[in-house]
Amino acid sequence: MRPRPLAAIALAFAALAPDAAFAEPPAYSEAAKHFAAGREHVKRHRCDLAIVEFQASLATEASVGAYLNLADCQVTRNANAAAWRAYRLAEEIALTRKDERARAAHDGAAAVEPKLLRLIVSAESKEGAPVALAKDAVRIDDEPVPESALVTGAMVEPGVPHVILVAQSGYEPAHATASGDPGQTRTIKVPLAPRAQDPEPVKAPVSAPPKADTIDKTDKTDKTDKTDKTDKTDKTEPTRDDPGRTQRTVAFVTAGVGAGTLVVGAIFGFITLGQRSDLSAAVAANPSCRGDYPNGGCSLAAKNALDPLESKAYASATASTLLIATGAALVAGGIVLYLTGPENGPRATVGASPRGATLLLEQRF
Repeated sequence: MRPRPLAAIALAFAALAPDAAFAEPPAYSEAAKHFAAGREHVKRHRCDLAIVEFQASLATEASVGAYLNLADCQVTRNANAAAWRAYRLAEEIALTRKDERARAAHDGAAAVEPKLLRLIVSAESKEGAPVALAKDAVRIDDEPVPESALVTGAMVEPGVPHVILVAQSGYEPAHATASGDPGQTRTIKVPLAPRAQDPEPVKAPVSAPPKADTIDKTDKTDKTDKTDKTDKTDKTEPTRDDPGRTQRTVAFVTAGVGAGTLVVGAIFGFITLGQRSDLSAAVAANPSCRGDYPNGGCSLAAKNALDPLESKAYASATASTLLIATGAALVAGGIVLYLTGPENGPRATVGASPRGATLLLEQRF
């Protein structure tokens, strides 16, 4: 019988598949993509790049194949402690999934153990009673200790100090340090202090209801107090706010500024009169001018000589006019603000009669 085409294709793919101990079944997840990239780096003897890909694959999905390949690469780089952790994690997953690669992972961990220091971490309370550690409660050098190593011990690099962190539920986190030689086993007991409980909120005491006699007395007392308070309140004059105070203050300030501006304008007016007098004297003394200033006439040379005096007089006159006009406007504005304020304060009223205008100030309460 001739083989079917589909069966031939399936046999060809099966022949090209990698060894089951190191390759995962084909998949199209991110974990599978990183795993495949790591295997390609291993074939090119680039474990430095393969380790990065296997770790990325494990960060997405834990798998036996990724841990086994990662451990083998760590061995080639003489990172025996990291390799031992990867082998043990691969063994735990394989046993859970009943994967036959559990034996390969166990043998790999056993091969690197003689080169490492074994740390057995235990915990006890302040009273010395043993504390059963939960999974992921112990970390060595910020690396989680596999659950199986909580009893048998975790393998670490010898000759260097290691930081142990125990974070057990119900206890405060505790730290310890340890070091040792290759092949040595050390047991580290970490004392744990109970976690402080948050204080309960203090409840306000609930008072018992007053008796009937007390209620009667209270009612009488309340009536007396209310009567006294009412009498005292009636005898006191109520205080009233003056809503027009702010506006009147602004009115006084505006009028004051206007008066000051008028004074300055008047000063400039006197300066202008003096300058015009000097200019008239200069015109009269100049032989090239005829008549009195400003109706007379002067030659071009005399006019050029007298122009600075005339310009100063003109500037002073302009400043005086503007200042007086501005001051008058401010004074008028201040008067308007004062007269249009609310009625609680003193009020001014302007009236007209056959005898003339009158200004009346009245106070309303």
